[in-house]
Amino acid sequence: MEEQKIKNLIKVWHEKARRERDVFSRFVFLWICFNAWLDFRSGKERDREMIEYLKEQKRDLPALDLISSFNYAFESKDTCKILHGIVSLSPIKDSRGKFPDVNITNTEDIPNIVEAIYRVRCNFFHGRKEAKNPRDEQLVTVCARILEKWIGNLIGGWK
Repeated sequence: MEEQKIKNLIKVWHEKARRERDVFSRFVFLWICFNAWLDFRSGKERDREMIEYLKEQKRDLPALDLISSFNYAFESKDTCKILHGIVSLSPIKDSRGKFPDVNITNTEDIPNIVEAIYRVRCNFFHGRKEAKNPRDEQLVTVCARILEKWIGNLIGGWK
């Protein structure tokens, strides 16, 4: 798909996410944005490959707009502090038991923040997140906030 079509698709889903009141639905719409752009930029086939590609990028690499959008979004790191706090109490486990627990060492631990968001997505999409579970709701809420700032900054850079 051509770049402008992907950008238009992402803008539509981002706007839908911003209007959505249900945090679980908002997270899904934001993940669509994130995943579409990462797929386009990375050229990788599978989500796991895309995540590994993103985690391997240098933080100061200006060509990778997802990294620069993340850095710009989290200069204050307030939302990442919240995620770090939740995960420091109890790591995010892989609901299928295939991968090690996700821990975040600090608010600048981008690879593990990315991994945490992806793990929340995987656990959610594979039926392991409950809408009535307070921890699940907390994790989805904070990850949605991170994605919303991240994608918002990405889109802002396109104007």
